Amino acid sequence: MGGVVFAQQSTDNSVVYQNWKMIGESPTHYEVSARIVKCHPDSAVQMHLEILNESVSQACHFKITMVNPATNEQVVKEINQTLQVGELIMPSCDNQDKPFLRFNIPAGWNPETIEFTVTFIP
Repeated sequence: MGGVVFAQQSTDNSVVYQNWKMIGESPTHYEVSARIVKCHPDSAVQMHLEILNESVSQACHFKITMVNPATNEQVVKEINQTLQVGELIMPSCDNQDKPFLRFNIPAGWNPETIEFTVTFIP
C-alpha cells in the first residue's frame, strides 16, 4: 500500500502523525485522549494515551481500540489506572515514563489514518 504520509515535525525531533484528540469521556467524568507519534528517528511509531480525571479519586478503567481502516485490523489494549481528583497523566517523548500509556503501532499501518474508539468499563 503506497501513499504519501504528511506529518508534523516537532522541535524535539519527534514526528506527530495525529496530534492529541479526545476520544471519549466516561460517565464518571474522566477524559481519554490519544495521539500518534514517532518520538525519535530510530523509535517505533506509537499511540500515546492521556487520561484526565475531572471528578473524584477513582479507577479509570477502559479498553482502547486502534483500527487500521485499510484492512479493518484491530488492536485492543486495556487500561486500569487509579487517578486522584484533577490528575492528568500522559507519556512524553522526553522520557520513557508511563509505559502503560504507550503502544507500538503495528508495522504496515498508516499512522495518519488510524482510528480510535474507547469502551469504558464500570
